[in-house]
Amino acid sequence: PVYDDLADSAIVGRISVCAVDVDDNNDDLAEQFGIEALPTIRFFHPRDEQGTQYQGAHTLASMKRWINQKAGAVLFESSASSPPTGGHDSSSSSSSYESLSVSSSSGGEWEEGSLYSRESRVVPVSYSNFDDVVYNRDNRHVFLEFFSPDCGACQQMVEIIEGIAKKVPPSLVVFAAIDINERFSYHDEWDVTHYPTLWFFPHGKKDKAAKYTGSL
Repeated sequence: PVYDDLADSAIVGRISVCAVDVDDNNDDLAEQFGIEALPTIRFFHPRDEQGTQYQGAHTLASMKRWINQKAGAVLFESSASSPPTGGHDSSSSSSSYESLSVSSSSGGEWEEGSLYSRESRVVPVSYSNFDDVVYNRDNRHVFLEFFSPDCGACQQMVEIIEGIAKKVPPSLVVFAAIDINERFSYHDEWDVTHYPTLWFFPHGKKDKAAKYTGSL
């Protein structure tokens, strides 16, 4: 159904959404494109013979965002439920913990069905409020998780991070998390090579941010 919705929202003449049955005597294609699990989704630019494999969550919003970013153009019709994909929010950070959830498509709260509940003390981060939360101006450090919703290890990490967040005074550390599918450039910017990837941002020392390399 999600793939059908993706095809239905494609702008005619800008992108074609296709499917191949690899069980139908197409073993050569499976080998050519390194298909090890199903479904496997790839995006092809014009005259691109190899394409790029999609690694994100199999949700309509995530796939549309990723394809648009790869194409560098809008290839799908927008929907009211799709979160924004660009533009920094210039609003300033407040001193209260809850106010760090800068206005977004979910109203500053985790959306229904997210890894974290709406009552969570972990702040939802998006591309639009990344700078406001991570580089906040109210004397607090930030512990940030890059996660993917369909990652089993990320789902297990929720309880751990929630537990730590409850023990650390919110006046000292902000615990936050961002869906890596929000903006794929974060893979390179923050060395996200696996999920979850954890970073610590000491207040006022942007160049001292450190990636957690211990056991999870």
